[in-house]
Amino acid sequence: MARTDREIMMQAPWLTVNPTSEEVRVKHDLANRLNSLRSQQQAEVHCVEMWHKKALTELEKKPEKQRIKRKDCCPKKVKVKGPRTPSTVQIPFDTSTAMPQNVALRSSAQEIIKEQEENVRRRHRAAVKDLFLPFIEPLP
Repeated sequence: MARTDREIMMQAPWLTVNPTSEEVRVKHDLANRLNSLRSQQQAEVHCVEMWHKKALTELEKKPEKQRIKRKDCCPKKVKVKGPRTPSTVQIPFDTSTAMPQNVALRSSAQEIIKEQEENVRRRHRAAVKDLFLPFIEPLP
């Protein structure tokens, strides 16, 4: 029978030998620790994403505050495409609100979040490796 890359070679066939209570305890402990590592990784990724969203919203709010300070007296008017009848949807003209500075900062923020997510993944892989490393027997 051919073995694929994802199969694990076992010394005894699956479920032919009853595991000892010590082995069951160790397996449960490993499963619980692995589950806690996964939840810790998810929490770290969530924190990274929240930090990124917060940074982007602060970046978007910054120019608005500067514009409001300049034009306190006049309300902002928006030009609309198409016929101006009440039954049609009024679609505003595409005006780019993103400043060139914001575009550069946004792209650098994307690079930073990718690096941070990769760092979280590397730390998770190392923690899982450290978790299972004591149970791996060296080859003769």
